[in-house]
Parts: sequence; C-alpha cells; structure tokens
Amino acid sequence: MDDQHLNKKKKIKKVGIILVIIGGLCSAIGLISFFSSFFGNGFPFLFFLCFIGFPLLGIGGSLLSVGYRREINSYMKDEDIPVVKDSYYDLKPEINDFVDTIKGSERKEDVIVCSKCGERNDEGDRFCKRCGQPILKRRCPNCLSFVDEDSSYCPKCGRKL
Repeated sequence: MDDQHLNKKKKIKKVGIILVIIGGLCSAIGLISFFSSFFGNGFPFLFFLCFIGFPLLGIGGSLLSVGYRREINSYMKDEDIPVVKDSYYDLKPEINDFVDTIKGSERKEDVIVCSKCGERNDEGDRFCKRCGQPILKRRCPNCLSFVDEDSSYCPKCGRKL
C-alpha cells in the first residue's frame, strides 16, 4: 500500500477511536442520568446525551471497522481457511462423483457393464465387483462401446458386429 493510503487509514482509525470514546461517555452519562431518576434524583436532565452518544458510537464503530478491515479480514481468513479445507476434503469424493456425472466421464470407454448382473465396472476390471463373474470385453468397431462376447449387434448403435 502507498503512504497516502496508510495515512488515510490511520486518520480513519483515530477519528473512529475518538468518536467511540466520546459516544461511550455521552451514552453512559445519559443512561446514568435516566436510571438515577428512578431512585428519586429528580428529572433526567442529561438523558439527551444518549441521543448524541448512540449515533457517535455507531459512526465511530463503522469507521473503526473500515480502518481495521485488512486486519479483520486477515484474521478471518486464518480462522476460515482450515474449516473450508476440512469441508472440501470431507466433500471431495461426493464432489468428484458429481463432476464426473456432469462431465459424463462415465463414458462407454470407462465403464463395462456386467452381462450377468448389470453392475458397472471399471475398464481394467477382469471380474465383476458384484457377482464375481469374468467380464467379457468386446468393443463395437463403430461406437467403441463394450458389448457381450455373444452379441451379434451393438446395443448402442445397432450395427452388426
């Protein structure tokens, strides 16, 4: 950051602190005057200071949040990033499954359907995950989808094998 920006930021912080202190004092005096009137101390003559103090507190707090925004965001980042990373690693398998589904990565070339039970198996599998039967691999020369060894026609494109 340049020096001009840092100087503005310091001024905003100083004004914010001053307004919070003045607003806090005014509000405290006004509230003390108000509540002391319940105990026989007469009319709360200084209660009007609450109408000055509360807005000053709000304005001062807003200026402080602007002045300390970088520090606050840096702190929040250090607090939030580990939680976000943990959440990501917990959700990663589901996210990958979802992305694969959206992308259509379970293409004909990646998945072999068992002819006995219909289970989807990876291309390199030699036996079915569900029933344990040997997976017979044969590709259609037209669409490259896997077909049963005893098929005469491709069930995807209808071409004779």
